[in-house]
Amino acid sequence: MKLLERELQRASLDGWLVDATNGKGSLVFIGGEAGVGKTSLLNEFCRVSDGRVRVLRGQCDPLSTPRPLGPLQDIASAVEGELDRLLNESTVPCDRLFRVVLAELDASRIPALFVIEDAHWADEATLDLIRFLGRRLASLRSLVVVTYRDDDAGANKALRHIMGDLAPANAIRRLSVSPLSAGGVRTLSEGSEFDPDELFRLTGGNPFYLTQVLAGDGSIPASVRDSVLSRIDRLQPETIAAIETSAAIGQVVPLDLLSAACGAGTAAIEDALRSGLLITVGNDLSFRHEIVRETVLSTLSPARRRLIHGHILHVLSQYPDLPKRAAARAHHADEAGDGEAVLRSAPIAAQRAASLGSQPEAAHQYARALRYVTETDRSDRERLLGLYADTTHYCGWSDETIAARRELIERCGRTQRATVRPIISGR
Repeated sequence: MKLLERELQRASLDGWLVDATNGKGSLVFIGGEAGVGKTSLLNEFCRVSDGRVRVLRGQCDPLSTPRPLGPLQDIASAVEGELDRLLNESTVPCDRLFRVVLAELDASRIPALFVIEDAHWADEATLDLIRFLGRRLASLRSLVVVTYRDDDAGANKALRHIMGDLAPANAIRRLSVSPLSAGGVRTLSEGSEFDPDELFRLTGGNPFYLTQVLAGDGSIPASVRDSVLSRIDRLQPETIAAIETSAAIGQVVPLDLLSAACGAGTAAIEDALRSGLLITVGNDLSFRHEIVRETVLSTLSPARRRLIHGHILHVLSQYPDLPKRAAARAHHADEAGDGEAVLRSAPIAAQRAASLGSQPEAAHQYARALRYVTETDRSDRERLLGLYADTTHYCGWSDETIAARRELIERCGRTQRATVRPIISGR
């Protein structure tokens, strides 16, 4: 994927590399949400820096028990020498091992670029190594780059503590990689069949989600689904319930509604925020990316979905019956399969939408109500059909208008025949 909107980050890295060449090393923390393109940025930086630096790249992995000094184990074969030998010994003091790393970074005639990726999954020894190097790089011809997820506050608190401890050090630098802007999404989606504004709404400019959607058929890609679910599966059941309920509530999630609908306490909500899947927006919550919310909804079984919407509807029914809440009540009642609640709320929501000039939304609400009117509610159905026909006519939906008025005519004809027949038989 072409790198867009990363010019400032590239310029900063290039400048710090020049400083390292002149004997003023740095430790750079690069933060960003999962899938935002931290690795892509580094791949490009390492590619264009090839020949000017000696590149050493190590990885921290999301293992249940992390590899001790995993990044050093990754680079040991490339470095060879004493570092490789020490890592193969059964016991070795960390201080000695770290000093060998420090010497190795300053041993070559060209600067060293040592990359430690995904430090939010780092083991304790790797975190100690980062702290050790951060206090000693200022006079070395080396650049150490550490990437981490800043949208998962609970991933590694120890890393945050180290970053805080090192903050006053002269050699510490920080970069943030942000999602693409709406303009960047538009540029990347040129030539595709996707609407760029809808892509931006769906992905929030996250390059991973964006490229996966562009490569697919419009449905949620399996890669995105797996990425989202792998994060959710590590959470506590109460937190998962809070996330599922949030997805059912919608794009804006009032805290009081969420807490009452799923019984989520403060701990579960805080855990959902720490996961990075939810964020705060004023006094409410929201999903960081709409595609994540849609992924969560897609995993709910029909029974689970109806149950969650039923809980939400029950809570909403305890609130004052204001017209502005009618649309939400109609939606959750529909999803819960509660026909009586739909018939109470959908017509009110339709009238409010029409009064605000939103005729298509009014038509959809009338259509929703019509799905739940039974044949025994003849007068109600005829009344709703008339309102639906008038609203769709206003919208210019001729097919819907014709169908609604045809049904009205047929119903009126049946009513007249039913009225006339007894009089004839009486003669």
